[in-house]
Amino acid sequence: MFHRLHVSRSVEGGRQPRATTTGQREASWRRERLAVESAYQRWTRSDGRQRKLAYAGYLAALEREEEAARVYARETERVTL
Repeated sequence: MFHRLHVSRSVEGGRQPRATTTGQREASWRRERLAVESAYQRWTRSDGRQRKLAYAGYLAALEREEEAARVYARETERVTL
């Protein structure tokens, strides 16, 4: 994957290449995607009272993945513009 090297501010106020930031955002999104898959498996394999809890866990994982995808998309737009 091609990354342009722009400089962005990190949380600590230092500087780091934007390509690094974009890569970190992608890695975060991928981790959350795997968490969704895992939560989905737990939900579909559960029963009884555990099924409701597992479904809630799946929805929470899905929300985290969606947010990570939005953050990654915003970062990608900044790099490509």
